[in-house]
Amino acid sequence: RGGFEPVVIKDAADAIGIVTVHDGPSLPDGQIIAPTVGDDAATPELYHNNFQDPEKFLLAGGLRGRQLQTLVEGTYYVNRLFATVEMIPKTVIEVGNVGVVVSYTGEAGVDLTGDQYKHGELVRKHSRGVWNEPLLPGKYAFNTYAGKVMMVPPTHFILKWNKSETGSHRYDENLSEVLLITKDAFEPSLPLSVVVHIDYRKAPLVIQRFGDIKRLVEQTLDPMVSAYFKNVGQTRTLIQLIQDRSAIQQQSGEQMKEKFAEYNLELQEVLIGTPTAGVPGSQIETILTQLRSRQIAEEQVETYTRQEKAAMKEKELREAEARDVHLWFEGDR
Repeated sequence: RGGFEPVVIKDAADAIGIVTVHDGPSLPDGQIIAPTVGDDAATPELYHNNFQDPEKFLLAGGLRGRQLQTLVEGTYYVNRLFATVEMIPKTVIEVGNVGVVVSYTGEAGVDLTGDQYKHGELVRKHSRGVWNEPLLPGKYAFNTYAGKVMMVPPTHFILKWNKSETGSHRYDENLSEVLLITKDAFEPSLPLSVVVHIDYRKAPLVIQRFGDIKRLVEQTLDPMVSAYFKNVGQTRTLIQLIQDRSAIQQQSGEQMKEKFAEYNLELQEVLIGTPTAGVPGSQIETILTQLRSRQIAEEQVETYTRQEKAAMKEKELREAEARDVHLWFEGDR
């Protein structure tokens, strides 16, 4: 029946083995994964050597069902009538990310966030809940039946409020330009780019509070940023909004840093694009055309003034030359 064919996990497979035991007492009510037992070689009477000794596994208190302990690269002689093995990929955390672990099993841990934090709890490693320490880049033999790993980028990433542009992380794929109403009743669309950084030590707090980064962006950051710039738009005319872009950009970056810090985020920079017509039939382009014409007229006035000065200087020069010639003739006479 093939019960004693070895389980071979090769290096190239980059996989781990999830063991399901078919003998022993059942799991207690409310648990989905059997805890690790008999994995200490220093206690030979209970050490089952990766499920290869069923009697010692049961003697150590092993339970029936899917096991938390996994098998890594190697050859294992597991009685397939006692336990079966399922292969799953290793958990890979690429450079530029950390992994926040949400554990479905383990003892109820002690909350590490303190009494002042009211948004949830963080627990120590191997406890049930959100672990307070993230996994750093690397490969892990993580049992995905016992929990999940949420990827968080601790590097700078850009959120774009622009329908035509989306970052590679796709956190901003549902964001669009902010529709403003200016002091002079124009309705331009304002494209924005916001550079954000998440401290890897605070990544568990962000996941525990919002669930994932995309939900944070769409349900919290988008309304907050849109409301801020709508308020800014109401205090300026369209022309002021265009001319004061640099000042608005600097001021918004300073003021929104505190708001982002409340959500355990670090705002690095706010970049403001050029306002465009947000509503069909808008006269924004007309205003911009008039603004360009005004600037051209001012440049022409400056040009004419300089030409007039040049003509006056040329006239004075010719008069001086004429006087010199006249004096020379008088002296020669």
